[in-house]
Amino acid sequence: MSGYETYAVVVLEASRVNRLGSHEINDLIDYFEPDGVILIRGDAPVFTVEQVRYELEHVIPDGVDLHAIAETDPRTIPTDAGTVLIAPYELSTQQVESYLPDGSHTYVFTEAVSVEMDMIALTASVDGLDPYRGHNTPLTVFSGQLASDYWVEHDGVDLRGLGVVEQGNVKIPCFSLGSDGVVTVNSLAEGKLGIRALSGMGETYAARFRQAGYETVEDIYEAEMVDLLRVKGVGDHRAEQFTKQSTALIEGEVVRFTDDESLPQDVVHIDIETDGLNPSIIWQIGLYDPHADETCAFLQKDSTQKGEILREFGAWLRNNLDGRAVVAYNGWKFDFPHLTEFFHQCAPEYSQTWESTYKVDPYDWVVRERHAAFPSRGNGIEAVADAVGYEREHTGLDGATTAHAYQRWMQNPCDETELDWDRHTTYCREDVLALHHVYQALLNSGRVLSEQNTDRPTDENTQQGTLFDY
Repeated sequence: MSGYETYAVVVLEASRVNRLGSHEINDLIDYFEPDGVILIRGDAPVFTVEQVRYELEHVIPDGVDLHAIAETDPRTIPTDAGTVLIAPYELSTQQVESYLPDGSHTYVFTEAVSVEMDMIALTASVDGLDPYRGHNTPLTVFSGQLASDYWVEHDGVDLRGLGVVEQGNVKIPCFSLGSDGVVTVNSLAEGKLGIRALSGMGETYAARFRQAGYETVEDIYEAEMVDLLRVKGVGDHRAEQFTKQSTALIEGEVVRFTDDESLPQDVVHIDIETDGLNPSIIWQIGLYDPHADETCAFLQKDSTQKGEILREFGAWLRNNLDGRAVVAYNGWKFDFPHLTEFFHQCAPEYSQTWESTYKVDPYDWVVRERHAAFPSRGNGIEAVADAVGYEREHTGLDGATTAHAYQRWMQNPCDETELDWDRHTTYCREDVLALHHVYQALLNSGRVLSEQNTDRPTDENTQQGTLFDY
């Protein structure tokens, strides 16, 4: 990826920042390690934005840029990934043109673009985007009025949302802006910041622990079990779980909750790429064979031949699997059922081969069956692999980006929409290698902490302050 650069920004909503303490803000920055923070209004009035920006300046560490969209004048920020244009209000076409550099991709952050839905006619109208159309400089427009899972192309302009996604836990987004115009997004649930990173540590328990002087995961890690049991409502089981999880996070190791040995040693790792969460096609299957120490990619460039890679993959399984298990991360929720469906539809001659294959999902084993704790705040494969020491080759892609790119290719196969196939196969290859690294960490984790393991150093605890205590 020669010459490829990125600029990472975390997005915070002024109307929600006061829900976070300073420890949690620092936790967020430590997790994402962004180049900058973009502050949007959310539901807050402008004067609140200014207050929040002032308070954040005392919390966000040096070296991390802070930009509030709701400031008085448009301004540009040169970055290694291109130019960032902050547009606090609607600009004219001429004004936009005056801010655009020659050649490099420009990322626009604004709160002046909105989408109105007509639920009767089932149509959507976009307001405020016209000034960004028709320029020679490639543009991606981010709007603070849209949620971060919004991504639609309008007349050659990529329009994306900046706001939090409120589906269960509120998810705070971090965007990685690429010098080639490719954007990836990673999110962290608000409820996973600070001591709430520990599973089962809801706000009620978190408040009780804070009152007792436990502000951070490290505070709980350094405490003795007997001290945790003094917190109201905390019994042996919950104290043990918090201890194990904090150990995993602080020491950077998988910690077993049980001595379960059901994970098979002899496996093959796979990952699939589709055109979305409700796929019409599986267009890539990545595979890593530890026996041969080889990766391979079954790739479907022609979307009209949906069964081609299923037959190739099925033949590989029939000829090479030899009784080994197939491993996919979060496989029971995605890879396995979709492969079953598409084998039935497109390659029925290999359905029995696939259905008789023993399947393993390490995400299911750790998170749902609660056999262990990952040393990461998020349970996504990239976060977990990074936490256990895997250094992946950076492609600037994620699952949503690859799905979107293939959708464009399916709709209009041409030179303009054709994927960089090598780049996309590299992304999938890195996922299966990351999976192998995570799986080995699970197999090698023989450490099970007992309730009696309380020989930890203790430290004097401090009282939590909110962001606005500064």
